Amino acid sequence: MPVTKNQIYTKLIWKGRERGFDIIPEFRILPDNRNNFKAIDLVWVQQLQPALPERPNNFGFYQIIAAFEIDGLDVPYARFDEHWNNYNTIYNVQGKLGIGMTIIFDDAPDRPNWPINDLHNENRLVRYQNRETAFTESGQPHQGLNVHIVNGNEFINDDFEIHLNNLENI
Repeated sequence: MPVTKNQIYTKLIWKGRERGFDIIPEFRILPDNRNNFKAIDLVWVQQLQPALPERPNNFGFYQIIAAFEIDGLDVPYARFDEHWNNYNTIYNVQGKLGIGMTIIFDDAPDRPNWPINDLHNENRLVRYQNRETAFTESGQPHQGLNVHIVNGNEFINDDFEIHLNNLENI
């Protein structure tokens, strides 16, 4: 069954609130070059009390527990490099991140010329997940960083829950 980005956002918000986290869309982080802000699609956070003024921008007010990027099957491969860099930035500033997850949707009724060839889409998803494996094996994510690329259908059907198990220890 096709899954849209709106279905994924809805479930992420519901699951985050169910776990007691605050939810922030388009959470801005400060990459290493300090001139180019990047927004993570959605984060689950806990407010820091008191704030930590030594941390840059939003990191001083929130502990990011989970960071989520939601992408369509038409996303260029280079986008995953950006996501991994963002997950690493969060980890490096905070010293931890429960999970960084990129969730892939396969239906976009609001987009013209959406890829509709199912075989083509399945092959792209496999290549995206192979990219996750290549990054993990090359040590690209910081040691101990929990990063995944998840099929939107698995996410909607709760097959992704295994990835969230370690959040209880954050």
